[in-house]
Amino acid sequence: MDANTVDLRDHAGKPLVEILKDLTLELRSALSSSDIVRLDLSDLTDPDIRIVQIVAAARRHAAESGVDFALVRPVDDRFTDLLARAGFAVGEDPFWFQGNASQ
Repeated sequence: MDANTVDLRDHAGKPLVEILKDLTLELRSALSSSDIVRLDLSDLTDPDIRIVQIVAAARRHAAESGVDFALVRPVDDRFTDLLARAGFAVGEDPFWFQGNASQ
């Protein structure tokens, strides 16, 4: 199967509730149809804990399904601050800080 990229730029200007719904549906589809899935959060201007929760669920599903799941680029400082406020062990989880655009 080919790599599949889910990109939040496709949802610029939409209400957050729609972005969350679309992100969930797109990740579900990508994870079920590709061996390699990349997520691009680089244009996310207002990170929200619900996006972290959706990505965490996608990571679990990918791991269980044998799908190579990674970010296109590391998250920015706003997202890092959100992760820290939400209690994520920011220094212990390299997923959020390692981009993998080449695969």
